[in-house]
Amino acid sequence: MNTKVAITAIFITLAGLLGAQNVGVKSNLLNDALLNPNIGVEVQVAPKWSVELTGELNAWTLSHQRRWKHWLVMPEVRYWLCDPMVGHRSWHSLWI
Repeated sequence: MNTKVAITAIFITLAGLLGAQNVGVKSNLLNDALLNPNIGVEVQVAPKWSVELTGELNAWTLSHQRRWKHWLVMPEVRYWLCDPMVGHRSWHSLWI
C-alpha cells in the first residue's frame, strides 16, 4: 500500500472520530520565524483534561559550514480550571 494513501486514510478516519472541540493543532509562530519549524497536537481526553504533544526540528546548515541542529519532543498533560480548549490558556489551565 502506498504510504501517502495510508497516511491520508488515517487522517480521514481521525477526522471522523474527532471534532474541533476535542482536538487542536498549533504552531509557535515566533519559533517558525527563527527557523525552528514546529507543530503540536492537543487532544481532550476527559471533561477537564487534555494531552498535548509538540515537536520541533531544526536541521539547517548556515553559511560558512555553521550548523544549527536540534530536535525537541515535548509532551504535556493539562488540567483545565474552566472550559477546556477555549480561549487563551495563560491562566485557564494548570500545567502538570
